[in-house]
Amino acid sequence: NTKLSGYKSTKTYTSLKAALKACASTSGCKGVTKEGTNKYKINSSSTTSSVSGYTGYIMGDSVSVSNNYQWTPKANYQLGSPGSKVYTTKAAAAKACAKSST
Repeated sequence: NTKLSGYKSTKTYTSLKAALKACASTSGCKGVTKEGTNKYKINSSSTTSSVSGYTGYIMGDSVSVSNNYQWTPKANYQLGSPGSKVYTTKAAAAKACAKSST
């Protein structure tokens, strides 16, 4: 339920693949929003808002999925205060993070 701000163009794409390809080749495109069945728009901002039925895809780094959450690795970046627990795998850390956010 995520919508990206600002339309990069007025064109509507009928598949995610086509919209992502258009975004990748359009200067200033920051992502894609699925706004309904077979309705995708490319966006000029990665700022998000919560809109029921919408799905946002932000252009960026690689993504991994764990515990139904999407995770993007960020070098030299820390969210909040670190805890005292050290995890030896990304999967274990992601599971603990997902559990603590619910």
